[in-house]
Amino acid sequence: MRQISEQYASRGLQVVPISVDEPEQMNQLVEWLQSRGFQPPAWVAARPLDVFKSSVASNWLGNIPITLLYDAQGKRRFFWNGPVAASEVTSILDGFLEGKAIDGEKHYALSADITDPRPGASAD
Repeated sequence: MRQISEQYASRGLQVVPISVDEPEQMNQLVEWLQSRGFQPPAWVAARPLDVFKSSVASNWLGNIPITLLYDAQGKRRFFWNGPVAASEVTSILDGFLEGKAIDGEKHYALSADITDPRPGASAD
């Protein structure tokens, strides 16, 4: 994400890491962010996490990592539920910055046959 942040900064994109770590782990978090070249801001989700999770995405099961794209008005535009390759993010970012309709979600497989573990959910 740091590379994406650097690549898109001149186009007005800001990458903001958000941690769901426990408060007593904040020193370790700061060290981790600094060791990977992240610059402020970085946010820490307030407790209880249920409120944070439901406000981010009602269908987020709490797995990490996730990646989110919000527009300047605070509307969520894309949700990657699971680890994501930089190339997948940049293709969406390019479309978003070109004004294309990119709203959506990507749920990554937990196994070969499951892409969305919610009961009754259809596969991507």
